[in-house]
Amino acid sequence: PDLVSQAMPRVANLGRQINTTFRGLVDHVRRALAISERTWSNALEKLGFEECALLAMALYERQSRYRNPPAYFATVVRNAPSDTVPGSLHLNRLLSGAVGLQP
Repeated sequence: PDLVSQAMPRVANLGRQINTTFRGLVDHVRRALAISERTWSNALEKLGFEECALLAMALYERQSRYRNPPAYFATVVRNAPSDTVPGSLHLNRLLSGAVGLQP
């Protein structure tokens, strides 16, 4: 929780405001970014929930930096290697750039 508050203050603040489960928070972020159910479902199959959640939260945190967050999300998913095992994609570079952390 402290790391999220420091690294992703917008996400942490949203979580306090809507007072829901982690999955509920991620779903709220997904909808706020206008990521379609179909795109999300495809991403879950390819990347797994944890990595989809991290990617969506990182995009939400720095949403103003992306012209089209849903398209960016879909592009990251599409460009993941075809043999990606859910949970194995390393999002360190994206996350460190998105939230200002060093890998």
